[in-house]
Formats: sequence, structure tokens, C-alpha cells
Amino acid sequence: VEYHGGREAGGLVKALAYKAGFVARLARAYVVPALLLVALVVFRGRQNPSEKCQSSRLSWAAWGAVILVSLVHLLAPFPYDDYQAMVFPLFASVLAAAVAVRFAGFSEGRSRPVVFGRSASVVAIILGCGISVLASPLLEGWFVGPRDRIWWPIKEKPPLVLLRETARKIQALADEGSEILTQDTYLAVESGLRVPRGLEMGPFSYFPEWSREKAEARRVVNRDMLRDIIRESAAPVAAFSGYGLSIQCPSVTPLARPETDGLWDLVRNRYDSAFDVENFGQASTTLHVMRRRE
Repeated sequence: VEYHGGREAGGLVKALAYKAGFVARLARAYVVPALLLVALVVFRGRQNPSEKCQSSRLSWAAWGAVILVSLVHLLAPFPYDDYQAMVFPLFASVLAAAVAVRFAGFSEGRSRPVVFGRSASVVAIILGCGISVLASPLLEGWFVGPRDRIWWPIKEKPPLVLLRETARKIQALADEGSEILTQDTYLAVESGLRVPRGLEMGPFSYFPEWSREKAEARRVVNRDMLRDIIRESAAPVAAFSGYGLSIQCPSVTPLARPETDGLWDLVRNRYDSAFDVENFGQASTTLHVMRRRE
């Protein structure tokens, strides 16, 4: 709560814009379920009281969980729609059950056009889900890079393939089970290496103004602790993308350029460049991989 509550949104107008963006991206990512929810609410309102199905306590509890957790995410100073990925399976389950109950309201004695309409609706839902998946910007991002003026460059390799190839190169530079000095934690996971204690949160592990006691209790690092890690780490390999040594928490704001340069100077005092990887990771930044100087 303290971590997300400390995020700086930049004023009321920006905070409201971030929340509006949260809702817009959710609707775009889950367009078919969103439309189904709207249709369910509309058609439920048009039902006769005698036709309305009674929802179970479990159903109401599930809807309550979906709504409450989503509200917690929305109320954060900077809401992340990514976190709804954990909520969506429950939402999809209770929505599918509600839609199925609504369809079951059509008795077998109804006319053929009504039965046909129900079947057509099922086919439309399935096709809509398929189209929304194929049209997803996430899926497109696996194969297409950022737009270059009027061109859409095709990526030579999907990001996951590039990650695995990079991990194999790093494994060749490090002993099995050793450390890697990095804030790209998923790179450490893929390489089978450990990160120094306190960097498990990756780019969000640096709290420069916290006391040592508080940082150790939260298993993150403050300014002195990060500098000590860089100076004393036994990691044979260091790897930093555009996320590395550039973010300060809990405000989650960019580090001042002089401080970033100072941290990089400490890294270069002990590590020599091994190779670079272009368009690496979530934000397609350059990954700098370095080997410790003997």
C-alpha cells in the first residue's frame, strides 16, 4: 500500500487522465467481455420480473471481489491495467455463467427464430473473441516494431526468443548459480542466475532516500546500499537495459542525470562491455551486457 500510494501522479488533472486511460485500455483489451457485460445489464433490465434468475451467494461474492479489487487498482495514484490480468479470469467466469443463465432462460418451447438467434449469438461471441485476440496490439507487438514514419518494420525475432538467446550468451559468461548485477530481473530468471539481495524488485528496487533499516526490512536498497552493491558485487556479469539505474521509488520518477551518470561510472570502473542487444525487453531499449574486469 505504501509503495503504490507513494507514486506521484503529477496533480489532479494528470491523475484523472491516468485513471481514464486505465479504463480505456481495459475496455480495449477486453472488448468482447465488456460488450457482453453491457448486453447482460441491458437485457436483464428488459426482463419481466417473473423471468429473472436468482443469483447465488457465490456469484454475488465473485462479482463483489471483481469490483472491489478493480476499485483498489483504480484508486491508486497511477493505476496499472496490467494488474487486472489477475482479476480477469474470475470476471470471465462469473460473466460466462451469467450469460449462460440468461441464454437458458429461453425455453425449448420458444419459436425457431428465437432458438436460431440464441445459436447465432453463441457463434458471434466465439468469433468476436477470436477476432479480438488476432487484433490485439500485444500480439502485434510480438512481430511488428514501432512505426517508422509510414513503415511498420517487422521484428527479426519475437521478444521472448531474443530474451532466451541473450540469456544463453550470459550463461556462457557466468558460472552456474552465480550472480548477475542487473535490474532486469526476468533476465536473471531466464539465465538461471541470482541477483544481489535487495534488487529482486528490479527497476523498482531503488529507494534512495530511505534509511538502511527501512530498506533492509522491505528488501530493497537505498542510495548507499546500491553503491555498495556495485562496488563490491562478485557478479561476473552486469546487464542493464533502459530501465536500469534510471528510476527512483516510491515516487517512480526518473533519476536525475548526474546521479545516473555517477552510478554508471561505478559500473564501468569494474565492468567492461561484452555486447549490446538492441530493442530488448518490454520497452524495446538497448541492453548493455558487461563482463567484470579481472
